[in-house]
Amino acid sequence: MRQLLFFLLLSLAAPSFSQQASIMNQGGSQEKNYYTELQYKNVRDKIIVEARIGQRNCRFIVDTGAPTTITASLHQELGLAIMDRIPIQDANGGIDSLMVSKIPAIALGGVSFLDIPTLVAHDSFLFDCLQVDGFIGSNLLRQSIVRLLPKTSQLILTDQLQRLSLDKKQAIPMQLNKVQSSPYISVRAKGKKSASITLLFDLGMEGLFDLALRHYTMLEQEKIFTDITQTLGSGSLGLHGRGKDTLQYRLTLPQLLISKATLSNVSVQTTPADNSRIGAGLLAYGSVTLDYRHQQFYFEPFKPIHVLANEHFPIAVTLQDSKLVIASVWQEGLRDKLQVDDQVLSIDDIDYSNVDPCSFFVNKKVFADKQQALVTVKKADGSIQAVAVCKE
Repeated sequence: MRQLLFFLLLSLAAPSFSQQASIMNQGGSQEKNYYTELQYKNVRDKIIVEARIGQRNCRFIVDTGAPTTITASLHQELGLAIMDRIPIQDANGGIDSLMVSKIPAIALGGVSFLDIPTLVAHDSFLFDCLQVDGFIGSNLLRQSIVRLLPKTSQLILTDQLQRLSLDKKQAIPMQLNKVQSSPYISVRAKGKKSASITLLFDLGMEGLFDLALRHYTMLEQEKIFTDITQTLGSGSLGLHGRGKDTLQYRLTLPQLLISKATLSNVSVQTTPADNSRIGAGLLAYGSVTLDYRHQQFYFEPFKPIHVLANEHFPIAVTLQDSKLVIASVWQEGLRDKLQVDDQVLSIDDIDYSNVDPCSFFVNKKVFADKQQALVTVKKADGSIQAVAVCKE
């Protein structure tokens, strides 16, 4: 399993080479004055919609942080020509190259998009798990207005702002990068002091908020965060493989201000990636509209202030070579009992000694609804140890 989090990391993998800017941002909608409504499925914070390419019915993850991407099998089936090859850097710093092709026509609801450049994925582990054919990226959406209504699982795609009845008081500026039109917004982080953070709005990201380590380094002097703990933990699985062990921080952000809304008591973990990000977890708290045409972002909260639960387990786990392993240990008192890369054999009465990576990824949240758990691990020397862990 080469990259479980491939879908997240293309959003961080946009080439930093100016000559690539004209490659991905091409093509556009065939129709004018269009408006279409699609139903989406939310699977582990992945927004999945149906599309059509020629006579082929397809399913795609909507990923605003990524360029449009298709699987190698779909690329072969469609017989698309190769336009170019571009370097891609993942969140762990690994660099490889991917082919670029062009989709002649792809229909989303009643709207057809013509001549859309697409990356071709190396492999399709994640795509096979979710039974999808790739990503709908910001380079396809860059001339549209995209509205996400989580209460009805509805995605609206239009070029007519007047059709949407938006509250202009909720709008904030949205910048698009030149490479693939990924959207960036500014939010306020508030503790004893406050600061503005420009971050990527990444629908391909699971969860609410990731803080880039470089941003944490800049903001820690402002005494914005509380409950700060640190550990040396395993890097996430990236486009080009698992990252190296890195220094990670877990902390609490007293207030995160997005437009007119306030999210309080936000649990945050740092990431070695270049970008801080807000992910699809934001849809748990309100509706989102990305107006690419006018470069405006709308967040309409279900209520003006959300107070988030901020409890978490003192360990994190990840998949490695079809095994569940310890990725990080946050509680100092546990570090003599559990180490990074210990294999997890069971959690309470659930057996994890043989893990089907696909089934695990789609269906499992290991510590969901647990206040405590008995974690049994196999150490590097082959010994077996059971350790009780409690939510903090």
